[in-house]
Amino acid sequence: MKIWFLTTVLPHSLTSGGEIASQSFIDALRALGHDVTVFGYVRDDISQSVPVGSIAVSKRPIETAAARLAPYLWIAKAVIANRPYICEKFYSSAYRRALRKAHSECKPDHIIIDHSQMGWILQYLADYDVGRIFIAHNVEASLYDEQAKNVAENSLLVRTLLARDSQLIGKIEKRLAEQCDQIWTLTDSERKVFNIEAGREKSRLMQLAGRPVTFPEADVPIEVDIGLLGTWAWDVNGRGLTWFTSEIAPKIPTNFAIRVGGRGSETVNGIHPNLTGVGFVDDPAYFMHASKVLAIPTVSGAGVQLKTIEAIAAGVRVVSTTLGVRGLGKLPPYVTVADTPTDFANALVAAVMHPDKPDRALAIEWADNRRAMFLTNIMEAAKALSATQQNEQAGF
Repeated sequence: MKIWFLTTVLPHSLTSGGEIASQSFIDALRALGHDVTVFGYVRDDISQSVPVGSIAVSKRPIETAAARLAPYLWIAKAVIANRPYICEKFYSSAYRRALRKAHSECKPDHIIIDHSQMGWILQYLADYDVGRIFIAHNVEASLYDEQAKNVAENSLLVRTLLARDSQLIGKIEKRLAEQCDQIWTLTDSERKVFNIEAGREKSRLMQLAGRPVTFPEADVPIEVDIGLLGTWAWDVNGRGLTWFTSEIAPKIPTNFAIRVGGRGSETVNGIHPNLTGVGFVDDPAYFMHASKVLAIPTVSGAGVQLKTIEAIAAGVRVVSTTLGVRGLGKLPPYVTVADTPTDFANALVAAVMHPDKPDRALAIEWADNRRAMFLTNIMEAAKALSATQQNEQAGF
């Protein structure tokens, strides 16, 4: 089948969890023999090549913090057009032109709308007689509502904008659920939400596998006791890092070295003498294997945690909150779940002091089983969509 994958940012650089998730779907569909063309933007602040099978709609700033004056224009346009700010960043005539051009050259069998933020494209797909799939990375309406409630009381404007986005993106998610033939969710809790919107027969749970983790041929030398890896510049993840630095790190012995990697991690430097932020990490696998234990202090958010999946697959000891392992089912014995600062800190200390490394075979088996399930889920969904289309064309 020829599939168009409509996303926000071309995900091949894998610079965030959302991009890793999107690329996982693209890779799985291609592994199953489908011809996938990916549409999306490229960041204007870095030079990057566009891979074969992808169409760069245009360059534009993506992260609000690095967008200079663009956010003010996005806000103004969003208010005038009554669209969510989080959609306005990706709304453009360039995107529509790219689709029209591609459609004139070769029509797709199916279109995948990746992220609720791309829901604005629905109104421009009315003339495309193809199957439609919506990948819901999160229930965005709930996510932005939660963020609005957690904004400081003196940030009235930010809280108002987040609440507005929650309401408007909720309407878009409802339209996506109604107008798409299938909804793919990453956790069962989100699937239940979309079951209410669209009916159980449309929604499908996709147990995301994350990136394959390669084990080093030789043991990586342990460089730190505790490692944290994530995109901390994102507000939801940032709250987890704040919880760790303020509530957990003070309970860790000062002779335990703690290293934080990922965008936004530099903010931890100077908070505690044994805490170091190293910024963006080029080799996440090395970072994980060089840590005695990985901490996943998730305290808010929705969807599945890719960093948790990859940490478990790496065969490194993990301490996570309950929220950090949501949707992952049965966990290997080297994963500990703790939800209070004291329990979390104690679990980290115990993991650092543990004399043995986890059994690598357990990690490989867990990751292989999850990847096989992911491929099976996508294969079954694609077959069901094709069967539905064939029945409609036959007049059944």
